[in-house]
Amino acid sequence: MPQIEQLNWSDAVYTRLCDAVDRAVGGTERPVAVFDFDNTCIFRDIGELFSHYLIDEIGYRYELDAFWQLIDPRDGREHIRELTETLLAMPVDERRTSDVYEQYLAEMGAIYARKYVREGAAPCYEWAVRLHVGMTPDEIRRQTVRAMEREIGGDIECEVRRTRRGEDVRINHGIRIHEEFRRLMPALEALGFDVWVVSATNQWTVETFAERAFDVPRERVLGNRVCMGDDGVLGDETCQPVLYRQGKVDIIAQEIGAQPALVFGDSFTDFEMMCHASELAVLIDRGNDELRREAIERSFAIQPQERLTCSSEWGGASFQ
Repeated sequence: MPQIEQLNWSDAVYTRLCDAVDRAVGGTERPVAVFDFDNTCIFRDIGELFSHYLIDEIGYRYELDAFWQLIDPRDGREHIRELTETLLAMPVDERRTSDVYEQYLAEMGAIYARKYVREGAAPCYEWAVRLHVGMTPDEIRRQTVRAMEREIGGDIECEVRRTRRGEDVRINHGIRIHEEFRRLMPALEALGFDVWVVSATNQWTVETFAERAFDVPRERVLGNRVCMGDDGVLGDETCQPVLYRQGKVDIIAQEIGAQPALVFGDSFTDFEMMCHASELAVLIDRGNDELRREAIERSFAIQPQERLTCSSEWGGASFQ
């Protein structure tokens, strides 16, 4: 019978995980394991880093009015649009060395935080995926691989950009793959589990990363999406449910149709999904005291993130 490797799982978590797996595979139904992705399967957040990658590459569809309608005037829409139009009018080889580019990076990078302060998490999760209006899924997948290649193995560091309002935009660079999850997923599959990834990152980015680095097929990955037109281009209307808190439970019911035996997550974004586990929820602990207290009260297994193995090997050639 395939074995689950302990690697750097704590003794307590490893024992509880093995026991939960034994109970689940002894049932009459094929068990399900559900994994959050960012800061669970990987160190860092590919959704955030992909957004900054598109900003750096001037890769959003800035020529579309539909894009700019998504930016609140209170967040500096007119100023950022002027900066962007100035950049796009420059010769390509002069853009990155200009003062305008530095201003653009900071101001465009600050929009999410400004909106978050005013509106909170749930609206921001829905809004962020809408910014891909005018792009195609294949284009996002190709850009995702370029972002992965830049971040995997790159320096683990925090880049700070300063806006004209005096805000600091902090970008946490340097993605690593948690080897415990890369080994666990195929082991669970071999034991008879259906393995799924459920993430608040956009569908096409997380499915590309999960497929290439963890061998999870695209059809087993659920992420936030916007609706697509008949021409294959993404619109600006979010598909429901938004995968945030209860939305993750709702998408599991809608697309998987079974209560997961095992659930892995790292934040309150995953809390309701972890509470939904029938056998075991595993919290990847990143230092949130309130979440840790809730996890203890609900008998989650708790694994410190810093003890997980970090790898910069992600498995492959360029996206085809």
